Amino acid sequence: MVERIRVVVADNEESYRKAFQQVLSCQPDIELLELARDGIEATRLEEEKDTDVLLKDIEMPRMDGIECIWQSVKRKHDGVPVILTVHKEEENVLQAIRAGTNGYLLKTNTSEEVVITIRRIECLQFTEKTVKTHVGNISKSLYANSRTEVAMKAVREKSI
Repeated sequence: MVERIRVVVADNEESYRKAFQQVLSCQPDIELLELARDGIEATRLEEEKDTDVLLKDIEMPRMDGIECIWQSVKRKHDGVPVILTVHKEEENVLQAIRAGTNGYLLKTNTSEEVVITIRRIECLQFTEKTVKTHVGNISKSLYANSRTEVAMKAVREKSI
């Protein structure tokens, strides 16, 4: 059985939470773990659940989506944060990127675009983890402490 992408959605508007629930629940490769109403609840769920993708509204009570992402990055959570918003302004996008978001979805995106984005983000995350694992294995086999040492040994041995 193929592992499903585990998603938590955080949005203070019930209509959006219900819409995401309808869209994501009928995807065979996506498991909607939980819906959060605010940033504090989203942070708690992120700590309790083994999430892959975290969709967070940029404007939520008690803690906004940007602060949620800062908290995720600070705790080094493995889930990939994605901002949800109705705002297209450059400053909002830049704030989200500075906080550490891996995606920026407008609430006006189609349900198909949302699902495709979740799949692509998870695929990139999987690829990144795979590369880090391989680099770590190569470093161990060469008794190197860093990627720089691996590169230097490869140059010395004319492997590259």
